[in-house]
Amino acid sequence: MNLRDALAYIAYKTGGTNPFRASRILVLANWLAQERLGRPLVRFKITGFEAGFAVEGLKPILDDPCFERVEGRKEIRWRCEPPRVEHGEILDEAIQIASGLDDLSLNRLIIRDARYRKLLEEGGFQ
Repeated sequence: MNLRDALAYIAYKTGGTNPFRASRILVLANWLAQERLGRPLVRFKITGFEAGFAVEGLKPILDDPCFERVEGRKEIRWRCEPPRVEHGEILDEAIQIASGLDDLSLNRLIIRDARYRKLLEEGGFQ
């Protein structure tokens, strides 16, 4: 699965999200996939430090006309045909986990996980 398709799926399934939340959902989904499939769902690079990170290469993807940016908010929505992805159930589970958390709690869930240090050292899922 490529990063665009994963972001489209997340934006579609959530009805709209921000890049910060979407990036945390991607990490959760990849950790779930590594446990179940032995590999990440989507490969991407990150830049970050102990308190947080950003997914590299989001801006060009979010310039896709199927992504709608909501004025006055940092929210993105998917406006095209529903995206089809392999292993959507894993993304659904990550979305469900994130849905019960505010942004700060979601970030803490990621950065306090023992796997986060390795993620930083490797620069993402490559």
